Amino acid sequence: MTELELKFSLHGSALASLRAALTVRGARLVPLRARYFDTADARLARAGVSLRLRREGREWRQTLKAGADSRVQRFEHEVPVPPQGRKAHGLDLARHAEGPAQAVLQAALGGAPPRALVERFTVDVERLRLAVTTEHGSEIEIALDIGHVLVGKDRTPFAELELELKAGPPEGLFEFAQSWVAHGGLCLSALTKSQRGERAMCAQPALAVQAHPVALPASPDGSSVWRHVLRSVLDHVLANAGEVAQGHTDAELIHQLRVGLRRLRTALRELAALAPAVDARWLAAVGETFSRLGDFRDEEAMAKVVGPLLQAEGAVMPARVAPSAGDAIEAVRAPAFQAALVGLLGLAHAGGGLSSCKPADATRKHLARRLERLHKRVSCAGRRFDRLPLAQQHRVRKQIKRLRYLAEFVRSLWPAKAVDRYLSRLEPAQDALGAHNDIAVAAQRFQCQVRTDAHAAAAAGVLHAHLATTARAGRKLLRRVGKAPRFWG
Repeated sequence: MTELELKFSLHGSALASLRAALTVRGARLVPLRARYFDTADARLARAGVSLRLRREGREWRQTLKAGADSRVQRFEHEVPVPPQGRKAHGLDLARHAEGPAQAVLQAALGGAPPRALVERFTVDVERLRLAVTTEHGSEIEIALDIGHVLVGKDRTPFAELELELKAGPPEGLFEFAQSWVAHGGLCLSALTKSQRGERAMCAQPALAVQAHPVALPASPDGSSVWRHVLRSVLDHVLANAGEVAQGHTDAELIHQLRVGLRRLRTALRELAALAPAVDARWLAAVGETFSRLGDFRDEEAMAKVVGPLLQAEGAVMPARVAPSAGDAIEAVRAPAFQAALVGLLGLAHAGGGLSSCKPADATRKHLARRLERLHKRVSCAGRRFDRLPLAQQHRVRKQIKRLRYLAEFVRSLWPAKAVDRYLSRLEPAQDALGAHNDIAVAAQRFQCQVRTDAHAAAAAGVLHAHLATTARAGRKLLRRVGKAPRFWG
């Protein structure tokens, strides 16, 4: 079966308030101990599969889990383990020897024999469990888990909230979650307990996740395109936002989160005709968080683009105040942003009134028109890019990003080689315009510092002079984009 579950990390006073609220409502305390198994070289973990034996009270269950269509869905095959008296409960792969479970396990093991599986770590949890039924008739299990990962004698504590749809329409799950997120302190997380264990065992850092290609079904109608694209971009956002919310602010994490948010905003804009109405508050919240993370993007540009350029010209980098990591964490933890993500997940998985407004042929034509519209705008601006005001150059940069992301979203609907040839012209142009914009932003910043920093005027002058060079380079690459064969016909 496939489970639909929202997982949240807890921050501030959320843990205490949730524990109190669930206890008052009659939540039952259930102790859990799970033993996780894998090969010595972690083949299951690398395949996104987990295998565990878990005791719930006096009962034991063996569970196989694997990824599904999105980060809030998991394939699950759970089998009760019969009582064995005083004999220790052991792992038995025969319990997953039928149907999809067998195929998932065999693919993950990659030919390794069952004896290669060893116990890797243990997870001990005290779970406050409560079942509720929403006004939609959705049956939801609330589970507040407080526990630790045990690797040898080392303990890594954690606390998380899980909301799992047990029966009924999925709309109820997402609406219920939004009402809870609004109180603050709850942040969507893509981190499973098995992943927590692997991190604790191998001392793995939080790693940024890049976007994966969108896998569209053959001849999809409008609603299918919308749902598949939205799920894909949300997976990218959630993987990185969940890490930032837990306090990880590596530069690549912030960068990938911003890329994910840009892709999300592109999907919401360019596929709007295929989608139901999106709550304006969600759009505003996503835009606000994206903007608040912009200072980190500017700082990265200072280090990678502006600094080397000034050094090559013998100019001194003016003083600057680095953005606070706390600002990024606060932006991602904002209740409005978290509510927006939950609401968009609801559209992607539940529909919220979504109908197949365009059949496959009409959908393809609609997407071709959107691509053509963006292509023409970029091509027209490209012929005179170096003569445009900076504000319009920045607008062209955003348009070429939207064009690239839209082409990537719909890649599977046209011959892959033709799409890739087109993308091969977009990518260098986007990089060139990005570098041009980074220099322009830095020049404007330094110009504002001339009264307070002795090095600012010289640095701004170097950068302003260099903008003519980067603008000409951008125009040249944009003209190549304009001449590229259109894969959409």
